[in-house]
Amino acid sequence: WEVEERVTSSGTVIGDFPDGIPKTDELRVQSYPELIDEFKKVSAYYISTKMDGTSVTMYRKDEHFGICGRNFEYADDEKCAMWRYAHEHNIPERMEELRITDVAIQGEFCGAGIQKNRLKLARPEWYVFTAIDLKTRRRMSLPKMRELCERLQLNMVPIEEEGSAFPYDSVEQLLERAKGYYSSGMNKEGIVIRPMEPVYSRVIEGSLYMKVLNNDYLLKE
Repeated sequence: WEVEERVTSSGTVIGDFPDGIPKTDELRVQSYPELIDEFKKVSAYYISTKMDGTSVTMYRKDEHFGICGRNFEYADDEKCAMWRYAHEHNIPERMEELRITDVAIQGEFCGAGIQKNRLKLARPEWYVFTAIDLKTRRRMSLPKMRELCERLQLNMVPIEEEGSAFPYDSVEQLLERAKGYYSSGMNKEGIVIRPMEPVYSRVIEGSLYMKVLNNDYLLKE
C-alpha cells in the first residue's frame, strides 16, 4: 500500500493557451451523428480509452518548452504538478537531447485530486492521446505518435481497437461499444475514435474525431 500523491494546484498562469495548437475538447457523437458517415469513408481507424483526468499539453517550439492545461500556460515552479511530472520524467531534457521540436503532445493527466481518480493511481500519470506537428499543424498518425512516445518513454492511452472498414452504423452501437471498466474496476469514461491518418471533417470543420461517453459512467455521475 502506498500513500497517494495528491495534485493540489495547477500552478501559476503565465499566458493564454498558445496559438497554433488546437484545444482538446472532443465532440460527442450524440451531438454530431453524421460523423459516423464520415468515418465510413476513412481507410483505417482506431479506438482509444477516454481516461478520467484533465487535459495537459506539453510542447516544444524552437528552443521553448511549455506546459498548458485546458486553457492556460503555466510557470515552471513547484506549485505546478504538471511541471513536477515533466521534470521527474525528464521530458524537456529528452526532447532537447533527441532534437524533437515543433511538436505539441497532448494527454490526460490523471491521479489523486483530479476528478475522482477512478484509475486509483497512487502517483499522477500522463497518458498521451494525440500529437501535433506544429510546422504543418496536422495531427500525427497513430504509428508516428507511438514512435514519438517510445522515444520519449511516455505512456499512451490504451488502444482498444484498430481496423480498416469502420463497423459501427449507429449512435446506439457506439454507446454499447463505449461501455467497460478501467483496470481499477471503475466504470471508464468512454472511448475516443480517430482515423489512423489525419482526415479533415466537413461536419466539424477540423480534424475528424469523436468521443462516445459511457452511459454507465454518466449514471454514476
